[in-house]
Amino acid sequence: MDLYSGPEYVIHFRYANILNITYVTMMYGLGMPILFPIAAFSYFVLYFCARYQVAYTYQMPPALDDLLTKNAANKLLFSPLLLTLNGFWMLSNRQFFNSEVSEIDTLGQTMPSNHTIKESMFSLRASQAFPVLIMSAAFAILIVMVRFFSKFLDKWGFVISKAQI
Repeated sequence: MDLYSGPEYVIHFRYANILNITYVTMMYGLGMPILFPIAAFSYFVLYFCARYQVAYTYQMPPALDDLLTKNAANKLLFSPLLLTLNGFWMLSNRQFFNSEVSEIDTLGQTMPSNHTIKESMFSLRASQAFPVLIMSAAFAILIVMVRFFSKFLDKWGFVISKAQI
């Protein structure tokens, strides 16, 4: 019986793959937009491979509670903030978008990039990065609200359901 039953289904590797794809896509997605369709295709392949393997290859998965799923969802909460903060940093690069290059005087000197936080924050008037900064501030406020005020919202009845599955 054990010879033909197949390997055990380990779900934590699936969650690790999903978190890895999501965070890499969110980290570099605004700089390389091709990552978004690649991530969608990766999710598609992971879903259908997992469905096939659970149906035909693996043993019956063990009964799990929702703790692992809630933990993964809590980890995914920070990915939009990462997208907007790193996207702001990428979009505020004046060398790339405005063709502003600092010249060097001697051969051994390193070229300054002029891409610092001070330069990025004070040149926002006509910058394409300003809406991304506003979105990152909104995401940061939303994360703080969810983290610190969820107990009060739960106590006041602003929850979807408290029923146990």
